[in-house]
Amino acid sequence: MKQVRKIYDRAFKKKEVQLSYGRHNISELARKLGVITPQLYDWRKELSPILAKKPKKITQILS
Repeated sequence: MKQVRKIYDRAFKKKEVQLSYGRHNISELARKLGVITPQLYDWRKELSPILAKKPKKITQILS
């Protein structure tokens, strides 16, 4: 039998990502949500582009 992929809306993802920043155990939160831990980290990257990027060096900004 073929598995059906769940599709989560952006509001749900945003809410759960905000919850994840307040938790010490991301795996536990992922289990409660019914998703795999890497999926929660992917949502973090997707919804937090500023945190996902490395800050530029001051020399790169000035040139």
